[in-house]
Amino acid sequence: MEDVKDGAMHQILIIYRPFVIEVYLDDTRKPKIKHDVDIRAHISSYVCSGGPKQGATCACDGNSVCGGSVDTATCLSYSCVEDGTAWIGFTSSTGDAYSVHEIISWNFQNFGQSGGMEAFGFNLYSQLGLGDTADKDLPNLVTTLDGVVIQDFSAGDHHSIAVSTSGDVYTWGQNNLGQLGQGDLSTRTTPTRVR
Repeated sequence: MEDVKDGAMHQILIIYRPFVIEVYLDDTRKPKIKHDVDIRAHISSYVCSGGPKQGATCACDGNSVCGGSVDTATCLSYSCVEDGTAWIGFTSSTGDAYSVHEIISWNFQNFGQSGGMEAFGFNLYSQLGLGDTADKDLPNLVTTLDGVVIQDFSAGDHHSIAVSTSGDVYTWGQNNLGQLGQGDLSTRTTPTRVR
């Protein structure tokens, strides 16, 4: 942990991707905190599965994570079910008080709501897969993977690898040693499926 008491404004970025949480302070190239965590079993959101209140938020499906008691009042005779998303909050010190911030909802089956992948940081070798070599301070959607649902991802210092839910492997970035597995030594600026 780092205690920042310099009176200056700071930018904080918190990223959760299965199954790591990273906290960046001002510099989005290297996290200040990186922690392995699987929060799926600890937080969930629930909705009514049918009837006049279908899709309405309900309290619990009976799971011990949410208290163990089925919410029958909200959904009437219909089931209260887990909807696959979770609301995450975090607390940050503002000096003499604490503020709670509600942030984004994730779908734990994919990166983002539709399996899209975002990249940011150092990009000298096109390891972000965005078609250029410009460093990015904020996450950018890797649009060349549009229509591909990414299941897992790994970023090296100079190249990156992603695996789709269909088992296809995509690589990009520096390839001076053939590390992309493409059968040549050409750098790729965007994700390229390994054949």
